[in-house]
Amino acid sequence: MIASLKASSQEKYQSLARYHKLTEAERQIRELTALNHSLLAHDEKIAELNRVIKDLLNSTSWRYTAPLRRIGGLFAK
Repeated sequence: MIASLKASSQEKYQSLARYHKLTEAERQIRELTALNHSLLAHDEKIAELNRVIKDLLNSTSWRYTAPLRRIGGLFAK
């Protein structure tokens, strides 16, 4: 009887431990997914900024291109 209670208790403990590991893994996946979405949004903003700079650099006016070339050099670093 004691052996069966001990085995039952161990099975419940292992089941609880597996459940805890799964919930922790799910939490980490949710956090990483949220971080990935924010990084993708950040990348899209940078890409848009690069498109605007490229469009302005193709402009013929040196008043626009000279400062943008300096800023582009800073981004390249």
